[in-house]
This record gives sequence, structure tokens and C-alpha cells, in this order.
Amino acid sequence: MRRVFWIKLSVFLLLALVPASMLSAGAEPETGTGSRKKVTINQHGGIEVRGDFQVGPTRFVLDMDPGEERTIQVKLLSRQGEQRNFEIGVEDFSVSDDGTDSVQFYGNGNGPFSARSWIQPEISTINLDHGEEATISVKITVPKNAAVGEHYSVVLFQRTPKENARAGFNMISRVGALILLTVRGDTVTEGTLQQFSTSKRVYFALPAQFLIQYRNTGTVHIVPRGKIEIKNMFGITVDEIPLRDWYVLRSSTRRREIVWLPRFALGYYTAQLSISGVGGEPDIRIGAPFWVIPALPVLLAIIAIFGASFLVQIFFSRFEIKKKKER
Repeated sequence: MRRVFWIKLSVFLLLALVPASMLSAGAEPETGTGSRKKVTINQHGGIEVRGDFQVGPTRFVLDMDPGEERTIQVKLLSRQGEQRNFEIGVEDFSVSDDGTDSVQFYGNGNGPFSARSWIQPEISTINLDHGEEATISVKITVPKNAAVGEHYSVVLFQRTPKENARAGFNMISRVGALILLTVRGDTVTEGTLQQFSTSKRVYFALPAQFLIQYRNTGTVHIVPRGKIEIKNMFGITVDEIPLRDWYVLRSSTRRREIVWLPRFALGYYTAQLSISGVGGEPDIRIGAPFWVIPALPVLLAIIAIFGASFLVQIFFSRFEIKKKKER
């Protein structure tokens, strides 16, 4: 089963149960009334009330030089069904190196490949009615002494808790636009395939699952491209599964589960993985054999064979008895 990583990292919704009193600590957030004058707001009709909000684009992949400035546009659409205030902030993030796809956020701290201090949204809070969409400018300034390679931050949007919810617990939804920013220079693009296997050697029921684990040892993200060919016992390709939307961030390990669900399969097969080489490395080709023995069809076939054999035996036994009586 394909693991949804893009938050599988292409869009993500984080739900955290936190004390609302913690959110009210310190200075009160601004009402957002004045901030509406700084951004472009469009009213959309026919927006269904879902009690949530959308952010887009959900991912920015940028290449910038040291000392360069750039401005990106992020859209925030409210589907709350009422007027709500939204807070905007920036955090660093990183991905685990154990293949579990877990994501860590650093709050006001710096991540291992920080870009948080380089990113400045034009506003920090805004009020939106239902169906309103704000286009918010986010300025990115890369320091002249920035380290070469990729840096990871996220522009986060969250609803400001209502006043009557501050005394208790409140469910906070945060949605973010990921920023994958590469500082140009002498970057390194390299990675290694750590695993390709089937979840079982013998499948008595479909689907079959293939496990792929890839580690990025370079300084920029990698998008492994390739396919899995399913070949039967005669070496004939009976199916092909392309690898799509697979990002492996720097210093991280990604694991994927690929599902193969044909209409029917029986016998010995080989899953042949082909991945294009990165950073001038040769292409990777590796196979994983497995058997498909569907339990129900095989059982029905065995019953049919025994049944046919039994009927044949009865027929010939009665035929022999009849011949003896005629004599």
C-alpha cells in the first residue's frame, strides 16, 4: 500500500491536542483587520462549509543563490462557515532517517537544515469570512554566507482559538506550504538503494506487496525514477508499475510499499526493479522472486480433479459390474 508521505510531503494536516491556555500565553494576537489591507482577498461563491481551510501551493522547490531575494505567493481559503482569524508562522522541519517517514517540527528552534530565519510572510494574522481566499506574499532572503545545499522550512497556517475555548482544551489544525530551498553551489547528488524485497515469498491471496528503501546521502533531495516489471516464469513481462512522486530529502531514508493487484495470477514470478542512477551513478537493477498460489482457485481445482476422478471410478466400476452380469 502506497504510504501517503507528501503532507507522503505534498500536503499535510497536523492535528495536535494542546491546552488552549498555552496558546493564550503572552501577547494577544492582532485582530487581523488591518492586515486585510496588505493582501489580495477574493470572495468565492458556492464553497461548501467543511469547518476547515485550504493552503496552496503546498510545496515550493526553489533554487537560489547566496544573497538572492525572492517572493512567493501562498493562498489561504477559508471553508469555516463563519468568520475566523488565522495565524501565520514559519518553522523548520526534518524527516526521520529510519524509513518511517515521520516528520519533526522545531517550533522556534532551528532544524538541521534551517531556513526559518530567511522566510518572512508579509502578515502574521488575518481575518477571513467563509469562502474568502487571501493571497499572501512570503519574502525569502538567502544570506550571502548561507551553506550550500538544501534547506527545509514550512509556512504554517492555523486558526486562532475562540475566546470561549481558551480556558480548556482545543483542537488546533495546522496546514502548511513546504519550502525546499537549495542554495546553489557545489552540491552533492547521491543515494543508495538499501532494500528491495517482497513482503512474502508465497502469496496465497493477492495483492502482492513490494518493499523499497532508499537512502539519500547527498546534500539535495532526490527523486528516484524507475519502474517495477513483473515477469512470469518464462521471463515475459506481464505487468509494469511506474514509480511516481517519490521524494527523498537529504540525510533521510524513505521506504515505500508498492501494491500489485492483477485480475489473476498463478505460478512463479519475478519483480524486477529498475531505478535510474543519480549523480552520474549507474542504473540500479535488482529482482525479487515470489510465488502466487491463490488458495481458493487451487482448492476448487483440487476438488474438481478429485470429483472428476471419483466420477470416473464410479463409471468404470459400474461398467465392469454390468459386463460381469451380462456374462
